[in-house]
Amino acid sequence: MKQMIVFAALSLSCCAAQTCFSYGTVTLMGSLAQRNEAGYEQYTVLLTDQPVCTIAESAFTSAESGLREIQSFNVGQGAAGDAIRDRLSRLPGQRVTIRGQSMHASTGYHKTTVLLDVQQVEPLTVARCCWRRELR
Repeated sequence: MKQMIVFAALSLSCCAAQTCFSYGTVTLMGSLAQRNEAGYEQYTVLLTDQPVCTIAESAFTSAESGLREIQSFNVGQGAAGDAIRDRLSRLPGQRVTIRGQSMHASTGYHKTTVLLDVQQVEPLTVARCCWRRELR
């Protein structure tokens, strides 16, 4: 029991701060969800496990904080893009690791403040989420 309390305290302390990243290639964890706007515009978002923030590095990027949703966009062309789109459409509601190029929203078609050009998406399995196991 004592080990479990220590583990819980460490888990809470490590995750209280936001994870910040620079715009560019990032890997994030969370759950996928589908958004449907007005019944005709559907898009996929990553619901992050913890709030994340971005670091402004130039006049063309903005620092953002408290981000919980990141929209996927422009997932490539050809067979590779089709495979990623298929995977994104089959994984809503599941926990995933997603890697891609992040960018700040710049048009009305961008539905979240930060977007991710998805390059890879993998479902998380119980074995890969070993940090949730109980200590014995």
